Amino acid sequence: MKYLLFMVGWPVLAGLVLAVLTVAIRRGRLRTPVPGTVRGWAIAGLTAGVLLALIDQIGGVFTFVWGTPDLTRLLIALEFVGPLIAAGVAVAMLALPPPRRRRVGSAALTRRGLATFVDRRWLILPALTLVLVLALTVTGGTLAGPDGMYMTDAGIMQFGTGIYGWHLSIPSLITIAALLILTLLTLLWISRPSLQDDESGDVTTRRWRSRQILRAASAGLLMHLASVLHSFAATASTRASAATSEGPVFVQGSFSALETPLRVAGFTVDAVGWWIMFLALAVAVCSRTRAAVRSQAAVNR
Repeated sequence: MKYLLFMVGWPVLAGLVLAVLTVAIRRGRLRTPVPGTVRGWAIAGLTAGVLLALIDQIGGVFTFVWGTPDLTRLLIALEFVGPLIAAGVAVAMLALPPPRRRRVGSAALTRRGLATFVDRRWLILPALTLVLVLALTVTGGTLAGPDGMYMTDAGIMQFGTGIYGWHLSIPSLITIAALLILTLLTLLWISRPSLQDDESGDVTTRRWRSRQILRAASAGLLMHLASVLHSFAATASTRASAATSEGPVFVQGSFSALETPLRVAGFTVDAVGWWIMFLALAVAVCSRTRAAVRSQAAVNR
């Protein structure tokens, strides 16, 4: 059990360490002043996302040893969609509270669209991750047979193993679509209302919230990609043997040489996903409230 916990848990620990180091190095730049309610909802949402992702990733080890068969089957079924659901919960809670509208005066006429407060650099990672997920999805669906198995013809025998085929990927694609739609709607929800009286502070807050939303969504997509890579690594690791007149013959799948690269890539992507998720939570915790900034400024006068 300790070995299983280490294998599934070290990317979580690596991501946590990287997040702590990132905050320690860039603490001054990450401490953006935001309203207290925005900070509170961000901490709550990202904490919920982290806990759900932890249950999905590590909970299976405990249920495998002590849990019921039904609970074990449930966590296995959530293996691919669990990180996406966790990210969706975090994104939904990051949309709260609703942006306040200007209370006095006239609203600014500047047109605000979906990406008004979005740093374009944060769009690269989820877009690249989505492309890789779709490429692996199509590959797995193509290699899988009608029964969802990947068959290998070794000449003297045929053997099959499970693969990330359409029976597994279609629920994931639906969940990914839901996460992307939720993310886009949340970004639009934040950008559309008119700016508050403190326009500079409101712009800063909306940019901060948009970054946090993209961090949570990117983390969920990366963790899902890691699960897919691990699934392909498990398929590549399949071996079989057959008895012949000359003794036992051992055969392996057609892309067995990719087992180690796929497994290393899976663990690396998983660690990066956890780093981004923990970083988003750490940024929320370390951010200052506007009230605290005003109080400090009054004291320094």
